[in-house]
Amino acid sequence: ASPCPCLLLYNGTKQVQRAEARCEMLCWTGTNRDSPRLTHFVEDSLYSGFRLLKSDFCKGGIGMKDHLGRNVLLDGKPKRIISLVPAITETMYHLGLEKEIVGRTRFCKFPEDKVEHAVNVGGTKDIKLERIHDLKPDLIIAEKEENTKEIVAALEKHYPVFVFEIQHYDDVFRTIEDIGSLTAREKEATNLIREIKAAFDELPVNNG
Repeated sequence: ASPCPCLLLYNGTKQVQRAEARCEMLCWTGTNRDSPRLTHFVEDSLYSGFRLLKSDFCKGGIGMKDHLGRNVLLDGKPKRIISLVPAITETMYHLGLEKEIVGRTRFCKFPEDKVEHAVNVGGTKDIKLERIHDLKPDLIIAEKEENTKEIVAALEKHYPVFVFEIQHYDDVFRTIEDIGSLTAREKEATNLIREIKAAFDELPVNNG
């Protein structure tokens, strides 16, 4: 049998070879294997060295660009999430992800009645890597300013790491929307965005 079209071998020379292996998942097996979408996906997903990655054609797979333009690939809906960003940790709880959040930083303190059930994996800039390995996450949440490049580089060798960048008002809503997309909580994300915008609209206007 021919190699699964969903398994791609990336290298840093813009040459892409199909892996001599078969995908363990039920995969897309259509005839348009050289579609522009797949080609674009490949060209935007070059990594240094060799890494075996599943394309977003895989059944149940999720492929999204994070806020730094990196392609983050998941095997499916994440079930074991570690958040290294206190504000995003709280947001995820608001989206009903308490069962999926298995790890958080010592600075993630809210909501108080739920956050203690997740394992403390250190600080935002001094993580305990062994604790993260013990938790076997299938998604790690980071933020450009909150966490260091070194932390992201160390973690992405082992796990999918989605890096957010929150600097402006609109970034907040983009973040909530992307969390919803990553975790199959789109409806909850839409509702939360609506609630936040409504709360802002009710604030008194200061005319100076």
